[in-house]
Amino acid sequence: MSDAFENIDKQQGWQFLSIKEFAHTTSGGTPKRGMAEYYNGEIPWVKSGDLNNGYLNSCDEYITELGLNKSSAKIFKSGTLLIALYGATIGRLSILNFEASTNQAICGITVNENVDVKYLFYYFLSIQRELIGQGQGGAQPNINQQIVKETIVPLPPLEQQKRIIAKIEQLFSHIDAGIEALNTAKQRLKQYRQSVLKAAV
Repeated sequence: MSDAFENIDKQQGWQFLSIKEFAHTTSGGTPKRGMAEYYNGEIPWVKSGDLNNGYLNSCDEYITELGLNKSSAKIFKSGTLLIALYGATIGRLSILNFEASTNQAICGITVNENVDVKYLFYYFLSIQRELIGQGQGGAQPNINQQIVKETIVPLPPLEQQKRIIAKIEQLFSHIDAGIEALNTAKQRLKQYRQSVLKAAV
């Protein structure tokens, strides 16, 4: 998919901007564990392990209003791009499809009106390996918010962003259809082999 962003012709209207120039970034927080009154509330609380490199529609844990207020957790709006900053899930992404809070291992990116969050999602997905490679530390490598903020993004006008998104999703749909056809063929081959074995004995 990186081909969609490589070999970019510097056409009129394209800009190469750092994240901090067109988006707001911040991380979440974790209410103190062991405080029962902070958990099992009504506020969704997303952990980095919930991120799935796609749309995020639900999470397993919830916190209370008190837990939110007594920690650095904050509410992210639907449409926020989430990225895992460290641990086994470093670099993993999701577009939040509902209002939720997150833990501190997640950076939330809120774009301005000139950027389609899906475009930014696909761009980060295309450089995910390079981003992970910038992780620092030993047992638990991490990318900090500064690395995210300094990431340079090639940004065409909004309408062109939407055309790029449509093209990527069209290609993905072809891949998905190919995978489905391959799985069907494998299943039929397995059934055929079983039939041959039964006929042989």
